[in-house]
Amino acid sequence: MSSAERRGAPRISRHFMLRYRRAGSAAHDWGLSPIQDLSPTGVRFIAEKPFALGSQLELSLQLPMSEEPIHLMGVVVWQRLSEHQSMAEHGVNFLKIQADVSQALNEAVKVFAQRRDTGGSHEAT
Repeated sequence: MSSAERRGAPRISRHFMLRYRRAGSAAHDWGLSPIQDLSPTGVRFIAEKPFALGSQLELSLQLPMSEEPIHLMGVVVWQRLSEHQSMAEHGVNFLKIQADVSQALNEAVKVFAQRRDTGGSHEAT
């Protein structure tokens, strides 16, 4: 069974930009990556360096319908190293989502899932 088939929450494949760093890292340690997919409960993205399973990350995500970036904490629940192990794809579950952030995530997933289902324009994955 693929990871897509095990997902409990709907996901959208949009290339919103995600800033990320290990929780507590220095202010200049932010990485930047387009996300691979997003759900109300987590995100999948490729990082320049692998994070260990269980690592807590600070995340900052700019959604088109939000004026300000959304700030979240997440935990790495899976990773897949690149062939040369210089980059890694990560699955991150969000931790302690505030009500307003949860609402923004749910709205974004709903809006972009409807666009996909109705044949609206969407980015290539």
